[in-house]
Amino acid sequence: MAELVTGSVLGTITSQLLLEVRYGVKTYFMFRSRLKSLESTLEYINLIVEKMDASNKRLEEEILPLHKLMVDGTALVTEARGISIINIVRWINYSAKMKKLESDILKFSYLYVIAVARENKNLQDRVKDMQSQITNMQDMPSEIENIHLAIEDKKLKIDDVRLAIIKLPI
Repeated sequence: MAELVTGSVLGTITSQLLLEVRYGVKTYFMFRSRLKSLESTLEYINLIVEKMDASNKRLEEEILPLHKLMVDGTALVTEARGISIINIVRWINYSAKMKKLESDILKFSYLYVIAVARENKNLQDRVKDMQSQITNMQDMPSEIENIHLAIEDKKLKIDDVRLAIIKLPI
């Protein structure tokens, strides 16, 4: 995809997959347990997608893998509709694919959580730096007062020297 995939497109695709999975939980007897597990994972990842949609600043490289997972997952769950209950080999194959899909989605979410934690750590470090700068600025008035007192003291000494010069007999 040449264009940037924004969070809102990703949210739409995630919702589409979630709807397909929820439909499958109700209608696909063979995949019910696998689809229930996938449904809870998608509900969790949906929170992350909403967060990405809210920030809307994620780069294409970060969103495209999840976008592909959601599109492929929707196709996988849709294809599972046509599997007959007597075709155990296909059932096992699709069940394994759904398990891998869920695993891949969870891996993405873990990586995203780690990236957010790293961003938060950097933000915390910046806030700490700003707090120390503010604390230093709060100490500045006392330093300025000390400088002011030193200048006044020098002015008094200069005034004393002027008086002494004026009093000197020429």
